[in-house]
Amino acid sequence: MTFDGKIEQGDYARLLGTFDLEGFLYAVLLSLLAVVTIFSLGGVVVGLLLKGWNSVVIPVIFISILTGGGAILVFYLRRPGRRARRALQRFPDLLSLASGKVTKFGLVLDDGTIRHWFGPSQLSRSTVSPKGIRVRIDNDARRFLALTDRLFDGYSDAVAEKIVSHWRASTPRTSNDEQNIDLHLWNQLSDRPERAIAFGGLIAVQQSLRSPPMRQIATSETIAMGTSLTMAAFGASWLPAWIRWSFLAYAVYGIFRSAFLWWQYFFGVKSISWDQSGWISDDEIAIRREATGMRVRLDKISKTIVDASSVTMICPGGTICYLHRQQFESDDDWKNTLLTIEAIDSHTMSKPG
Repeated sequence: MTFDGKIEQGDYARLLGTFDLEGFLYAVLLSLLAVVTIFSLGGVVVGLLLKGWNSVVIPVIFISILTGGGAILVFYLRRPGRRARRALQRFPDLLSLASGKVTKFGLVLDDGTIRHWFGPSQLSRSTVSPKGIRVRIDNDARRFLALTDRLFDGYSDAVAEKIVSHWRASTPRTSNDEQNIDLHLWNQLSDRPERAIAFGGLIAVQQSLRSPPMRQIATSETIAMGTSLTMAAFGASWLPAWIRWSFLAYAVYGIFRSAFLWWQYFFGVKSISWDQSGWISDDEIAIRREATGMRVRLDKISKTIVDASSVTMICPGGTICYLHRQQFESDDDWKNTLLTIEAIDSHTMSKPG
């Protein structure tokens, strides 16, 4: 099955749906807020009918307004279009030109700058509907390629389901199985030039935790902590004691939690490692990282950082590629690789100070 076009926000929203974990949590929150609002308003009405106006009615009305407004807000935010917009603010790389092919051997996608490939073991969590194929590309359920029916030349959900079923059946049991399953697609994509320099082996890096998702989590926790502290401090005159103490307890927890998250954001690192292989020629590089890979022209690299024993390349869209000396068979291969990379336009080059 071939496809060609541009993945747009509307495509993402169509395949996002409302029944994933985020949609379920929104539905639960909406239901709780609606129930609290209904019971609060019912209590106000019953109280007015039986006992008339008194001071207790004011905080109950206030709570009803808050929960009712919250229910309306949650209903607005849970719509696929709104959820799609928020997700794509975090993952703008999911919107791009997209041309390629879906086969039982995996997926090849060209976004106009980089040619990507995904092996069957990476695609086993993809789902099919009459609207198109939702291609999961990592552990985050919101990171998926929205290949809707309009992008295909003759889309068939029955054919797509057979392909995805084959991906799931091909999920490897061992690393050797994975290598054999994905090798066919990798060979199709890489098509190594005769004079290209091959590399391969284990990569281990220390990766900073300073990222937009981590900043969003830390900010949300700080806002929640501040809100709880405010409610505990200024709600004394109209909130029951147990509610004030609950707000205060969460605020104390939030202070420590927020401090930890911000420390992680500014100073935290994590160690990650993976096996990769590929080749580099005078004008292109192809890298396979386990069950995914890419092929890109060297002059499309956004930034390159070079030192004596490693090269870090930042590609369009933020993808980071690493090359280490130990991945190359000889010193000559490594030196020639450095010379090739240093031939890139100077605006992409930098050296660690």
